[in-house]
Amino acid sequence: MVLPIILVLALFIPTRVFRRSTVLFTDSLGNLISTTGSFTDRITRQSIGVRPLFHFGESENLDLYTGARFSYVWWNYKSDGRTDLSSSDIFGGFGSPVKPQAIFGMRYNFMPALGFNAEFAIGSTYFMMVGINARFGKK
Repeated sequence: MVLPIILVLALFIPTRVFRRSTVLFTDSLGNLISTTGSFTDRITRQSIGVRPLFHFGESENLDLYTGARFSYVWWNYKSDGRTDLSSSDIFGGFGSPVKPQAIFGMRYNFMPALGFNAEFAIGSTYFMMVGINARFGKK
């Protein structure tokens, strides 16, 4: 049995927007800080990675795989009115921007060209993924 190796290069760009009028947080010295005003905080994360995957079995409909993901992650913080925070205040404790993951997943095709998939990962940048997949061409 031959185990095919598939490499995937992917770019992920999730964005989170927070709109607040009052925020309470604790600084690194333990002081409670309150910020009042109308502002919007925008936090973005971009990630580019490589995923070598090892596929198991010869089933036509079920595809089990395991592998790794090695990604580089960078974060960005912007606010339309706050001056009390910077990117280093928020992301200083995130550690190295290089994030390795162990991946375990499966795809199941319930129709010849349509199926669903699920994936579990150990390590950041994500821990679980579910979705719908399509298969094109002949296998």
